[in-house]
Amino acid sequence: MHYAYTGLIQDPHNNPNYINVTDFNYPYPIHADEWMHLAQAIYIMDTGTLGFVNPYSPDLQYHNDMELGYHVFLAAFFTISGIDPVLGYQYLPALFFVVNALLLFLFVRRFTKNYYIALLSIFFFLVVPSNTNILGNWFATPLTFSVFMIYAFFISFESFMESRRWRHLPCPVLIYAASAVTSPFAAILISIVTSLYLLTRVNFHRKGFLRNNLLQVSGSAGLIFILLMIFVNFPSVFTRSWTSFQYDYSLTFFYGLLPTSLALLGILLAVERKMNPVFVIWPAVFLLNLLFYMITGSGIFFPYERTVYYFMVGLAPLAAMGLYSILRKTYDEVVARFRNHYKKYISLALAGIILLGIMVVSFQGYYEINERELVLLHLINNQDYNAIKFVGDAYDLGNIVLADSLLSIAVYPISRNHVVSIMSSNLGFGDSSTFSRFVSGSYSEKQRILKEVNADFVISQNPMNYDFLEEVYRRRDYVYRVNL
Repeated sequence: MHYAYTGLIQDPHNNPNYINVTDFNYPYPIHADEWMHLAQAIYIMDTGTLGFVNPYSPDLQYHNDMELGYHVFLAAFFTISGIDPVLGYQYLPALFFVVNALLLFLFVRRFTKNYYIALLSIFFFLVVPSNTNILGNWFATPLTFSVFMIYAFFISFESFMESRRWRHLPCPVLIYAASAVTSPFAAILISIVTSLYLLTRVNFHRKGFLRNNLLQVSGSAGLIFILLMIFVNFPSVFTRSWTSFQYDYSLTFFYGLLPTSLALLGILLAVERKMNPVFVIWPAVFLLNLLFYMITGSGIFFPYERTVYYFMVGLAPLAAMGLYSILRKTYDEVVARFRNHYKKYISLALAGIILLGIMVVSFQGYYEINERELVLLHLINNQDYNAIKFVGDAYDLGNIVLADSLLSIAVYPISRNHVVSIMSSNLGFGDSSTFSRFVSGSYSEKQRILKEVNADFVISQNPMNYDFLEEVYRRRDYVYRVNL
């Protein structure tokens, strides 16, 4: 998904840190979250347990894994396929996109009965922007993995609502449960949108109100109750400080002026033609949350970055509706005006030119990230990978490695060894300044730190000449065995 990226990247191991690339051919996970999800999956693979630990920590500290389903999937996928988890992770974003696009197609076609709108939805889902802050299609995380579950839920739930047969209910219930243990945000999205959708199905003027609307009222009440339980028992009010870096996204220009305009047209058409309310409810929920962030600096149930992402994903089918209406109108107008035998070909050609032009404009700038804080990141390079792998191959597993907090993120996935600390993230652990204090410390201070953290190895990009460090590897990176 990201290999066509050209432009600025951040490489912490390079001086200067920001460099320009013309070919982002990078074989490793490109986000800290990807490394940490991979670490938890590898722990499940190696131990045959469900994890619930931080595999980076030497004492395997307890970790409340809220995305267990994703880690179990990764463990099963790499175990069955036999693919190297670290080197194979780079292909997952493309795989997830294909699955998500297929379910999006089925979802839109099911609700609109229109093949072409469903097909165009895939394109507008593709042009949803990605970066290291908002994530998106370039990354393999629970956020992107769970999108297909959302579409699958609405497809199966609509089948149940139409048939009113209870044997169709287990399918959406199981999908909902799977989304809850894979990506809680996906489950919350399903709960909010479905409860509001059910309320739109209530007929307030029909006689026998409760009897005729029992399913809608009870279903909506049940989902609202779940949301209240989440609100009471879990952190459900998010501030902009949820991430270490805050960036304000333009609701119009980040997704693109043209796709956003087409989505506005799609909303008008969806309301006018009384299409399934899910199409409008989905983006409306996240637009409202974005307005809360703008006014109060806080939002409910979803962090700001997730709100922006789900808002754009919700716009994709609406943009497809808007574009299809323009193409259909163009085709019909030309057919009606021309009297010759070639009118259909002329209509198709003109519609094709409009379609191609809109696609080119919508896709323009897709691979451009101008803000330095949002560019892709090389957490490790080949020399780091080789040094870490050497420790895993040449020595017993379970050793403690002291390295800088970025390189440390790759230590467990590559070598099955533990670390002293890693950068703050969903598995943040230890004091990230330990390595820098070790490097700058005196002879005795270095010894004190090594004893304090009980390190077995030190990995450094620079040579170290101390009698308590035995050099065991030198290939641009240096690996030292601690002898104290």
